[in-house]
Amino acid sequence: MPEQSQQQRTVIFHLLTAFGIGGAERLIERLMPGATDFQHVVISLRGDGPIRKDFDRAGLKTEVLNAGSLLSVAALYRFWKLTRQYRPAILSTCLAHADMIGRVWGKLCGIPAVTCYLVARYRDQRYAWLVRAMRWTDWLVDGYIACSEEVQRYFVDDVHLPKKKFTIIVNSVDATKFRPSADSASRQHVLTELKLPPDAVIVGTVSNLRQEKCVDRLVAALPIAFENNSHAYSIIVGRGVFQPALEVQAEHLGIADRVRFVGYWPDLYQMLPVLDIFVLPSMFEGMSIALLEAMATARAIIVTDTPENGEVITPGTGLLVDTANPKVFGGAIRRLLQDADQRAQFGAAARMRAEQHFSLAQSVVEIQRFYHQFI
Repeated sequence: MPEQSQQQRTVIFHLLTAFGIGGAERLIERLMPGATDFQHVVISLRGDGPIRKDFDRAGLKTEVLNAGSLLSVAALYRFWKLTRQYRPAILSTCLAHADMIGRVWGKLCGIPAVTCYLVARYRDQRYAWLVRAMRWTDWLVDGYIACSEEVQRYFVDDVHLPKKKFTIIVNSVDATKFRPSADSASRQHVLTELKLPPDAVIVGTVSNLRQEKCVDRLVAALPIAFENNSHAYSIIVGRGVFQPALEVQAEHLGIADRVRFVGYWPDLYQMLPVLDIFVLPSMFEGMSIALLEAMATARAIIVTDTPENGEVITPGTGLLVDTANPKVFGGAIRRLLQDADQRAQFGAAARMRAEQHFSLAQSVVEIQRFYHQFI
């Protein structure tokens, strides 16, 4: 697009709490470059972070406010200067602290429309204050996007936000990029790098290693999952403050030599096909981006039995189980590790569902339609 046309496009600010690597940040990085009716500027309320280079690579402008606290006057001033520079028509906020600060700052700085992208329920008691504040400040918000029917139901029925302001745009995946890999050499390269045998059968997850993601449930289930299967291993992709506790847990359970904590893995297109089973043990997810990516990669899926996951995993596309019960969770993993045919059936059905119901191209159409109503 010519530079003049870029300058003429309506500007949308996307305010995130930080530039960490998570599902919400990936959502912006993969969805907004296709929404070419608008110019997108992604702003971190706090500091810089590893996903900024991915935003830049995707052609999204980025800015950092370096707010030391939620009441930072200096950060508000920097935000005001950015509004004078870019003249945004819409401020779209995503994630808890950005949602609250953004709606106030947006109105103070004269941005015509403020919208919130709601990607999860706030069930944790730590967020009780946020739920109340969202209700009290709803008048500052012009529209909400909910990433699933259950997320909308929660915010309408439990938080008591007005349904008329809501639009559901389900999270999505580019199935042309996330796809089953027939490249055995790539798989063997990863296995060799992680010092795993070439005949390893692997269960794994991709997650922020925070307590609420419940990756400890996976670790607790592994001794049962590994019973009578010397070829079984686990790969845990991601990083976070909970990693040391998970490593200690694996050590105490006597499985540390069969679990690989690999941290941030930049090429998920390469890593996901290495997993024979993808699990999502978290209790609260709006609609997991990592889950959709694993489905598009035709992985066999096991997830926590929650309403949100039930919108994604339907009969025949994977398993919904009680991941809080190590015997149930571990038993489900063990059976799939031992049944290659069932894994293949689940994987093929999961990919078909991802292609048909969670298309990135369709989400781009819907997100542009949503933003156009505010200009």
